[in-house]
Amino acid sequence: MLSIKICECLENQGINLEKKIIEVKTNRGNLFINPMEETESTPKFGFCKHCHLPYLSKDLAKTILHNAVKKKQKEVGCLTGDEIKEMRNKMGLSLRGFGEFLQIPYTNICHWETYNLIQDRATDQYIRIKYSQYLNSHHPQRKRLKKVFMVVIQNVDTSKIFLNKILFYIDFWHFRKFSKSITGTNYIPLQYGPCPENYHEILKEMIDERLIYSEKGHRFRLNVAPNMMEFNVDEIQTIDEITEIAKTDKGKKLFDLSHEEAGFLETPLYQTISYEKYSIFLRIEELLKKD
Repeated sequence: MLSIKICECLENQGINLEKKIIEVKTNRGNLFINPMEETESTPKFGFCKHCHLPYLSKDLAKTILHNAVKKKQKEVGCLTGDEIKEMRNKMGLSLRGFGEFLQIPYTNICHWETYNLIQDRATDQYIRIKYSQYLNSHHPQRKRLKKVFMVVIQNVDTSKIFLNKILFYIDFWHFRKFSKSITGTNYIPLQYGPCPENYHEILKEMIDERLIYSEKGHRFRLNVAPNMMEFNVDEIQTIDEITEIAKTDKGKKLFDLSHEEAGFLETPLYQTISYEKYSIFLRIEELLKKD
C-alpha cells in the first residue's frame, strides 16, 4: 500500500516551507513529490520543524499521493485509476463483477482505482483489449446483427457455411429496396463466398453470451428467443423473404448464387463489398420474382 508519512505532533511546532522532495516507493518505480510545485491539483505544504515530516491533513496527503500516482501512470502510458473506474461504471459492473470479466482479482482493481497500486504495462494493455472487445460486442449494430442471426438460426436448419450467405442476402436485398441495410454489417469475399466481417468472432461471442450453442455439423441452436421489437415491418418482411427461400434447401441455393454475385467476383479478398455498387443488380431478385 502507498502512503505518505505525515506529522502527528500534538502541537504545532512550526513549519518550514522548503523545497524538500518526498520520495515514495511504488510497485512501478519511485514517485517524487515536490510540495512547492506550482500545479493546480497538488496543494503546497510545509514540513514540521520538530519531526520534519509533511505538515498536512490525512485527506490532503491522500490527494497529493493520488495526484502523484496518476502522474506516474500517465508517464508510463497506463490507464489512471479514474479511467479504470469509468470503464467499469460504463459496463455497469461492481468491482467483483469487473474482476470476473477480466479474470483478475477484484482487490487489484480496487487498489488501481484508489491509487494504491499501479498496474504493469502488459496488464494495462490486456484491460484495454478486453474493454474494446466488450464495446464491440455490445455495440447497437452488433446486437442487431446477432438478433438477425438468431432469427435465421431459429427458422433455417443450416450450417454456418450457409448461414453467412443468408445474412449477406438479407442485408443486401434490404439495401436494394430501401438504400439501407438492416444490420449495418460489412461483408467481405472469402474462399467460400461473401461473409460478414468478424464472422467467427461474432458466433463465438454469441456462444459465450449463451444466446446460442453449437451442435455437430457446424450447426447452431438457440438458448433464448430473439426480441425483435426494435425491427420495423419492412425489416421483418425482408428477413422473412430471404429465410423462406433458404428453408427450401437449407440455404444451398443462396450459397451457390452468392458465388455468382458481382460483388463477390469483383471485390478483392478481405475487402469490403460495396452496398451502393453491388446491391443494384442482385441475382437473388430472379428467385424472388419466381416466388
